[in-house]
Amino acid sequence: MKITELILKNFGKFTNKQILLADGINIIYGENESGKTTLHTFLKGMLFGMERKRGRAAATDTFRTYEPWENPNFYAGILRFTCGDRRFRLERNFDRYAKDGSLICEDDGEELSLEHGDLEILLGGMTESDYENTVSIGQLRVQTGEILAAELKNYAANYYATGNSEIDLEGALALLKERKKELEKEEREKRKLISEKKERAEMEASYVWRDLHQLENEAEQLKRSCEEKRREWESWVNEDKKRKKREEAAGYFAGWRIHPLEAVSMLGAFFVTFLLFHKPWNFLVAIVVALAEGLYVWNCLKDGKKKKKARLQEIKEQGISLKADYERQKGKLAKVQETYHEKEVLYENLQERVGEFDEMNSEEIERLKNKQGVELAMEQLTRLAAQMQSRTSDLMNTEVSAIMDAITDSGKQIPTDYSVCGCDNTSVSKYKGISLTSVESYARQTGREAIDILVRKIEAGNHLSELEDSPDGITRVEYFPKLIVRKSTGPCENK
Repeated sequence: MKITELILKNFGKFTNKQILLADGINIIYGENESGKTTLHTFLKGMLFGMERKRGRAAATDTFRTYEPWENPNFYAGILRFTCGDRRFRLERNFDRYAKDGSLICEDDGEELSLEHGDLEILLGGMTESDYENTVSIGQLRVQTGEILAAELKNYAANYYATGNSEIDLEGALALLKERKKELEKEEREKRKLISEKKERAEMEASYVWRDLHQLENEAEQLKRSCEEKRREWESWVNEDKKRKKREEAAGYFAGWRIHPLEAVSMLGAFFVTFLLFHKPWNFLVAIVVALAEGLYVWNCLKDGKKKKKARLQEIKEQGISLKADYERQKGKLAKVQETYHEKEVLYENLQERVGEFDEMNSEEIERLKNKQGVELAMEQLTRLAAQMQSRTSDLMNTEVSAIMDAITDSGKQIPTDYSVCGCDNTSVSKYKGISLTSVESYARQTGREAIDILVRKIEAGNHLSELEDSPDGITRVEYFPKLIVRKSTGPCENK
């Protein structure tokens, strides 16, 4: 990709500024505040766009810093470049209200899609982070960032684990680990929810059990009270029957309101009065005595009848009260027993619910299967990586064997006629079928050490004091090559 033209329609201090770039290296220079950093930012914004931050960060972000000085609502530019043998025009509008962009091939007028990654393809897959850490070096930004360090680590890990740097083993494992964490998080949240529900059910069950205990005690008390009321009622009924039998057994005189002796006495007094007084006074006195005795008898009859009626009414009310008390106690007992039965059913249901929380339901089984599937995928991915490394070794084994076979097929012998020596001392060199003499140059150790040094520099930035390096910032690591002699080399006997 080669950039040929920059057109800053309205960007920072520039308005309709055109810059043509020639082949080779182009140097843009100028005094301070002449716009060099603006051009640098414009180029990055055209290639990767500019996102406006929100909140307090919006006051100092790149979008706000390079807003046009004049007419800020028109915030746009054009970039022309060639890729292969084709010419392209990239236009972007950075305006916060009408943000858009277009990519057009000027050779045939084809419009490509920025949303579907056509520009990324033309950039060769380069990301904004790759751009900032490699080809774009800003002011006071010589050190690379943490993202590049992570990518280098990943590259090295993929190469050493799989033998192929294009296979993102670390990314795949990270994705599986993330999925495993999500499943574990879901499991923890589900178990927490189940635990809370179980605690609530157990607490509710304890309250119900307490109510059952209280109702049981209340029912026992009501049973005793009801039994007492029943005995009192039955005792009254028996006493009432005995009273009626006594009245029936008393016979005729039991119904009298005046005792027979009183009647005889009053009759005797009448005759005595009639005999004691002389005529005609005896008749008058006898009549007065008879009237007095009649009035007394009438009062006695009236009072006796009233007392008997009151006594019978009292006995009847006593019986009604005893029966009502007995029935009332029976009703309370029935109500308490009904409530007890309802609470008992509720308690059994709560106990079953608590038991269900302890059992593994279908959702938990599914989560367990998913977790086991992720773990199995991680295991299989690691195993397949080892297989790929083994296949790479097998391929190298085949190539070395082909060289040796070509020598032996020509009628020559190894090592009597020819000696074969390799380099880097790869793992296939020591296989029994090859036994290749090789030079150990410690390529793997060198690569690992180089990556470690680069990562340490990236992480430390410009703070060289944090590194155990020489004062000039150069780290020297030396490995002395070593010849590993095997059966593929030896003295030449047939000269």
